[in-house]
Amino acid sequence: MESHYAADSCAQYLTKFYILPHTYRHSIIVRFFLAPLATVVLTVLITSVTLPYLISYRHHPNPNGHVELTIGMLYAMIVCFCFFTLSFMWRKTVITRHSIYITLSLSKIHIPSSNIVGYALDSIRQSKGPDGLRLSIVHNEPGKQQTKTRVTFNPDDLNDPKLRGLFMSMSNFGDVPLSEFLDDVGSGKYPRLEKIVLVVLVLVTMSILWLCLPVIQHALK
Repeated sequence: MESHYAADSCAQYLTKFYILPHTYRHSIIVRFFLAPLATVVLTVLITSVTLPYLISYRHHPNPNGHVELTIGMLYAMIVCFCFFTLSFMWRKTVITRHSIYITLSLSKIHIPSSNIVGYALDSIRQSKGPDGLRLSIVHNEPGKQQTKTRVTFNPDDLNDPKLRGLFMSMSNFGDVPLSEFLDDVGSGKYPRLEKIVLVVLVLVTMSILWLCLPVIQHALK
């Protein structure tokens, strides 16, 4: 199922099949459940650990201590983590007949179809657990080095023949065959994984709220 089309086939494909712009996003589970729950879990957990120490320090200040600085750094980390997880809610890839627009956490990238060389389906090595996959658009702006920009979409979107055909019209610069990814998509692997992660995260969130909220309430009294 790998393709060996000419370099300009992507531009031709977009002109023919993406007459109207189409937006691809993460799945509803990722955007409206996993991202907020992950934010809640870390915020409540860190608050339950640090708040009693902060209140105790204010009642019994130690001139040689740096509790406030340490807690400030922890909450700065929380803010960064929350921003990263919540950014999954607004990340998207918009494909038009002339370009691909990729909105990430801190930037919006415009890739004209004439600059698109192909795509890269790369394996992400994990020290524990199964390896992941990363799908990127490979593009080459005049005067710059070839760049890979990760695209945001729901893997189940590849059941759409139009999007599937787009990647099949380009060359793969990655180390994983497209057919392997499409087989996983067709078998429903990714929706199942998301549901499993959601169930686990819901249980973890409920447990942390049950254990930590009384600690926070007690510290605020």
